[in-house]
Amino acid sequence: MVQSARNNNFSLLRIAAALMVISGHMGYITATPLPVFLNKPVQELGVAIFFLMGGYLITQSWLSDPKPIRYAAKRFFRIWPALAVFVLMATFVIGPFFSYLSAKEYYTHPLTWAYLKNSVFYVQYSLPGVFSENPYPNAVNGSLWTLPVEVLMYVVVPIVLTAVGVKKKNTSPKAWWLLGCVVVGVCTLKLVFQIYFPASRLIFYATDWIQALHIVPYYFIGMFCAMPAIKKFLNLPLACFLVLCVSCFNLSETNKTVVFFFLLLYFVFSVAFAPANRLSAFFDKYEISYGLYLYGFFVQQMVVGVTTKMGMRLSPSVYMVLCTGMTAVFAFMSFKYVE
Repeated sequence: MVQSARNNNFSLLRIAAALMVISGHMGYITATPLPVFLNKPVQELGVAIFFLMGGYLITQSWLSDPKPIRYAAKRFFRIWPALAVFVLMATFVIGPFFSYLSAKEYYTHPLTWAYLKNSVFYVQYSLPGVFSENPYPNAVNGSLWTLPVEVLMYVVVPIVLTAVGVKKKNTSPKAWWLLGCVVVGVCTLKLVFQIYFPASRLIFYATDWIQALHIVPYYFIGMFCAMPAIKKFLNLPLACFLVLCVSCFNLSETNKTVVFFFLLLYFVFSVAFAPANRLSAFFDKYEISYGLYLYGFFVQQMVVGVTTKMGMRLSPSVYMVLCTGMTAVFAFMSFKYVE
């Protein structure tokens, strides 16, 4: 084994999560059955893994340097520049080529300019006439919906950690258990809405925060996993064994939700803290997961749009390979020249 400088596998896991999201979205965009794992759509698992790791890593970022201005600057430069470049390129460069409107109609249409609101995390999915003939029409980059949730968690994490007294040094066990109570409360709230109010909606700032509640608990779980004592309980062979065991059961949605709170926690962090290898070191150096997440849905729509207009119908596997390769190019360019 070659130890990476970070000696963990977070970058590798982020790549895997991004590929899971791309794979799941391929089903929507090509109108084919969604790929599943452990009876869960893989894109849902991918987002959950992103949020688990996000909760842990943002907690570590705050604890290592709990200065609000520096913390905010790091978070801003991590997420916003690449998003702004994507929004401008999608709106003014690629959008017109895929719209059935004339250039004048496209650039004067109010939806064109409304799409720029994505750069301030006010999610807009429509560009006029773009991808209108796709099997999954009109919605331009459905992945953007998670970004306002991510930004909110950037604000929530330091507030919660400060409120319960979790600090880098001299953190009492009581503070961690207070954080644990917060985590249990958030997970319970998610279960209440899932069981009793499944059709509820709460739209604010163009985001459905009831829908967001389905993924927010994983961020809180990731926060709790920053507790140093957690690492001594992790065991990768045992984590793999538990995943195989869970695959043997056909769980109800409620039971599945509870099991996955624990299973993903144990599996993801067992993998994350296993000894790093060359592939982990490579993705530490070329951390393109955000670019994969940001461009994946959009590239898939472009490829399906072109093949649809040409009267071609490729298999989902061929689409997946082609779209992943193209997305990796966009992601690398974003990593190298923007992020």
